[in-house]
Amino acid sequence: MAREVMSADEIRRALIRISHEIVEKEGSTGLVVVGIQRRGVPLAKVIVQAIKENEGVDVEYGTLDISFYRDDLSTISVAPVHKGTSIPGDITGKTVILVDDVLYTGRTIRAGLDALIDYGRPKAIRLVALIDRGHRELPIRADHVGKNIPTTSEEVVRVCVKEFDGTDLVKVELLAEHLAANEAAANDKLFAQVAQDIEAARKKSAAGDHAAALELLDGANTAIAALTTPAAQARRDSISLAKQDVVIARDAGGPSAAKDEVKRLAQAN
Repeated sequence: MAREVMSADEIRRALIRISHEIVEKEGSTGLVVVGIQRRGVPLAKVIVQAIKENEGVDVEYGTLDISFYRDDLSTISVAPVHKGTSIPGDITGKTVILVDDVLYTGRTIRAGLDALIDYGRPKAIRLVALIDRGHRELPIRADHVGKNIPTTSEEVVRVCVKEFDGTDLVKVELLAEHLAANEAAANDKLFAQVAQDIEAARKKSAAGDHAAALELLDGANTAIAALTTPAAQARRDSISLAKQDVVIARDAGGPSAAKDEVKRLAQAN
């Protein structure tokens, strides 16, 4: 069962406090605030806006993607998705404020430091973490922390931001529940795509492009081949019926009598 540890107001107040701490320690000139993709980016924006509102200074702002600097690239089976880096010019001689949502093992930050050095030799790099959950594997410490949250290795800290999640909050979930929820969400997205593919195949078949329709349906079947849930089997049944309809239409040289049934199944799924 997930438990909320920070509300939207608490997140906002923590980031405003951190913005004051940064200005107090570093001043307001020569700063570059850089958010680590993905959820460090909107947090960094809040800090930049808070400094502007309180100091009247437009601080330079950038984003950093650390995907290709990770130390586990050789062990993961899926290539990381590059979300984009945008650093405002040469950072040599400037103080970089690196912002991330959760500080855990320290490996993301190590990758971030490696990535930053490609853009110059900064005067200093300071680390902001909205949440520090402990369990460090590398000698890395945050200079500014929104909240320290003791956790176990069986828990996951999830930072939600309005830009990506529709709301601002921080919650702690059991790892097993978190993985199950992620799997369910991924399956729902996959099933929605299968339904779209079935409908697209029906339209191609009705237009006489039966080969393309069968190719679409074969792709949809392959996409869910590894799933063993009843919901996945129902989608396979729908694909099978759609393929039968396409074959009938192809052999008959026109749309089949089962077209309406296939459409109904696609819409139902």
